[in-house]
Amino acid sequence: SVTELTGIAIPENQQTDEVRKLVEALSKLATTDVKTGLPNARAMDEILTQRLAMAKSHERAKERRREAPKTVSFVAIDLDGFKGINDTLGHKGGDAALKYFADFSKEHLRPGDTIARLGGDEFGVLMEANEETAAKIIDRLRKGLSKKPFEYEGNTPPMSFSFGVHEITAQDEDIAVIKDDADQKALTDKEGKSERLQGPAARKI
Repeated sequence: SVTELTGIAIPENQQTDEVRKLVEALSKLATTDVKTGLPNARAMDEILTQRLAMAKSHERAKERRREAPKTVSFVAIDLDGFKGINDTLGHKGGDAALKYFADFSKEHLRPGDTIARLGGDEFGVLMEANEETAAKIIDRLRKGLSKKPFEYEGNTPPMSFSFGVHEITAQDEDIAVIKDDADQKALTDKEGKSERLQGPAARKI
């Protein structure tokens, strides 16, 4: 509402088209990541809350429904080596890398998938797919990214990411459980790649 976004109490009958447009613009700004143009963490939280509520509603009504509810998964994505890109190319280069990844993902994910920047080098994707299918889709995205390198002022730093998938169910207590599980799986993915790069000797330490 106007009051919530501006702190100014304006009666509905006095709200002009200009005021309404301002409210719409402020509302969009509040849920959009400035650096990438993607939805931000607040927007993703709102969508996750809605999808979790739908999952719980379907669970309560499943005996009265013949059709199965759509399976939805949340994917946590963490860019690999982003600090190195920032250190080498500076913050402008880092921002360009974030925008590149955002644009690449929007282009290669399915039309109904929603990707958001959650902060720093972390992204989240919400997709109608079970955990196995979501993982395959995101792995294809990762392989595609490796074939189309990011370029910035003559530099082509390697860009990849780690990810973890959580299939949303009515048993999930809240969205924090969903995000934490996906984050932990993404961390396990990242640590596994680090071990493979360092070799057996590193694992014995």
